[in-house]
Amino acid sequence: MSTVSDGIYTYKFSGFSQDDALLGHFLVGLGWLEVAKGQVTGHHHSTHVRMSGGKDSPKHWQFAVTGSFSPGTTGQIGSASLEFVQQGVAANEAQILRSDFSFVRAAALDRYWLISKAGAEVQTGRSPKEIAMEVVEGELVRIA
Repeated sequence: MSTVSDGIYTYKFSGFSQDDALLGHFLVGLGWLEVAKGQVTGHHHSTHVRMSGGKDSPKHWQFAVTGSFSPGTTGQIGSASLEFVQQGVAANEAQILRSDFSFVRAAALDRYWLISKAGAEVQTGRSPKEIAMEVVEGELVRIA
């Protein structure tokens, strides 16, 4: 069963993204989520670094997280729809990422593996929405 019970979870993830210039980036992150009655709130930190083609320093961001989850129709693969809103910048400069995830219970109770789904949207400030060229995988563990 993939049913996520109400509680507080920590998570970590890693993956890859691609910018408008088609340069690859490696990204890592961690955070916490509170799940209550199908709704999700939390906080997210991520860092990315260009893999080649420049001397850019790694960039670190913080995001507020909101969304919802569903255990899925089969009881095996669950899904979550999350919105990440960048913190610490003016609202008209904040990056907003909307992404869907699949998850499945791992060997231990209240421990899950997750992957991002295709079609995530990213928007910075009032710019048009674009498809986010990224894919991540990670692990979610209930702590309370």
